[in-house]
Amino acid sequence: MNTTAHHSNSPPVSNHLPSEDLPLRKLLEALLGPEGRRKLALRELTNPELLGLYDDDLVLRIHNAKNLKDTQTLLNHFMEFLGQYPHRWNWRKAF
Repeated sequence: MNTTAHHSNSPPVSNHLPSEDLPLRKLLEALLGPEGRRKLALRELTNPELLGLYDDDLVLRIHNAKNLKDTQTLLNHFMEFLGQYPHRWNWRKAF
């Protein structure tokens, strides 16, 4: 049996204060920490943007010109394989 009185002309009660408004995205970023934010940012990149980041990283890491060119060629083939579809980690195996 409900003992709470309900008045039809009473405004709805909310425990939510306007100062508590925090967009879900900001909350997620706060909870994820730096590494999680980095991964989330990478997921939002387009394939050409992601390729640019990989290419910059490869230039810094691979000092042998032939190895660098071979790696960049393979990465370009992978990006062609993806087309405009978002990159997915499990597609590496399919490639």
